[in-house]
Amino acid sequence: MEFHLAGSPLLLEIAQELCVREGARVAEAGEFTRRAYLNGRLDLTRAEAVLAMIRARDDEERRAALALLEGGLERRLAVIRDRVLRALVPLELALDFSDQDVEILSGADMAPDMERSARELEDLASGAQEAGVQRSCFRVALQGPANAGKSSLFNRLLGEDVSLVTRIAGTTRDALTGEMEVGGVRIELVDTAGDGVTNTLADMRAHEVRRRQLREADLILEVRDLRNAAVAPDPGRPGRLRVWTHADQVPGELGTGDLVVSNLTGVGVDEVRREIGRWLGESVAGVGPLLITGRQASALRAAADAVRRARGGFAREDGLELVASDLRDALHHLRVLTGESASDDVLDRIFSEFCIGK
Repeated sequence: MEFHLAGSPLLLEIAQELCVREGARVAEAGEFTRRAYLNGRLDLTRAEAVLAMIRARDDEERRAALALLEGGLERRLAVIRDRVLRALVPLELALDFSDQDVEILSGADMAPDMERSARELEDLASGAQEAGVQRSCFRVALQGPANAGKSSLFNRLLGEDVSLVTRIAGTTRDALTGEMEVGGVRIELVDTAGDGVTNTLADMRAHEVRRRQLREADLILEVRDLRNAAVAPDPGRPGRLRVWTHADQVPGELGTGDLVVSNLTGVGVDEVRREIGRWLGESVAGVGPLLITGRQASALRAAADAVRRARGGFAREDGLELVASDLRDALHHLRVLTGESASDDVLDRIFSEFCIGK
């Protein structure tokens, strides 16, 4: 049950006293966030972000806490965890089925991924990205009017039919996601609901999701239909790339430097990919830090050390058991970070720092 009260501290105290008198109790420090974590609604990095949000002293700290709360650290850790698993799974199979012909990647094959993972973990532990160090994942969201060709462009960029495409305005309601790579950088591509379609409650909910996705995006692709262009194409605004669609249906020359595609023929799609890559390359040096706690920094460094030991074991051709042990150790520390392997003592210490029931 929720009570929505006027902004009066006295009224709040009276309501709370009446509730307690009827058998309720005051929430323990961090109790609601802890319940969300225990019920799988939040991982531990996001739970700690709630505390960071409560403690934020200025807008910069608030934005950094919001980035954590919306999964900034969790997404980066997921990419690193996948790399570690790609190395560990064949080793585990070789150990369990030593009499079978199991192919194992060589140390030379694994070295780049191992070095990249260790460096990213160390950069996160320091609390800031060094200039020139690539982030492990970017989020690129598509925005534009209904039927402008967003879903078709989304499918073209991914190289597969993920999003449903029809001529009915408002076909896309939920935010659809897919993964692609540009220049070795992993990108989460997001297709959002079209602008201006708010006929039903479902449409309004879709726009709430859309606003959240656009707020979280590192880059926004503004998708516009050339057939409905009231003005000549332009390069868009900072942090956004404007992409004009239906070039196959619009005769005449278009301006140099404009991003123009035909979702029907695929013309211009590669140029859009290259422009995304160029933008990412220029933006890497400006990536701001995430708020990293002492607990997280310790686990990040331990994971980085374990990954480096595993890489060294590959190079020295140590036994499979030793290399696999180091990779399992790295996974353990990554799971401690997200709370999958956190002890009750760790949880008690984290949530005891909350000054309110939230």
